[in-house]
Amino acid sequence: MDKMIKSKITYIGPKAVDEKDQMLILFDASASKELRAVSVIQEFEGPKDYDLAVGKQVVIGSKAYKITYLGDMVASNLLEIGHTVLQFKAVPDSPQHNAVYLEPQELPDLELGMEITFG
Repeated sequence: MDKMIKSKITYIGPKAVDEKDQMLILFDASASKELRAVSVIQEFEGPKDYDLAVGKQVVIGSKAYKITYLGDMVASNLLEIGHTVLQFKAVPDSPQHNAVYLEPQELPDLELGMEITFG
């Protein structure tokens, strides 16, 4: 069985969704007030035991995205502070170390209580 990690969206910052940037910044409840304004806050359910890799999926609500690039800091950041950046765009020449690049390249419609599954 594949290892995966699930979270629920508990807060969506007023500046968290920007169509122009095509990205979402995720943190857990430890995020500062300043970070909360631009972030999606998630609460993890169950053990954080997962195996993310290029080609696997991130599912947000009912929408599945394929991982096209996985930054080398994603695993530790996700485990320690619930943080990663979901990029809904093509992988650039110098991708972010804390980002997961996904396709299709379109932002999901977020709602409080929506589930996110990694892996």
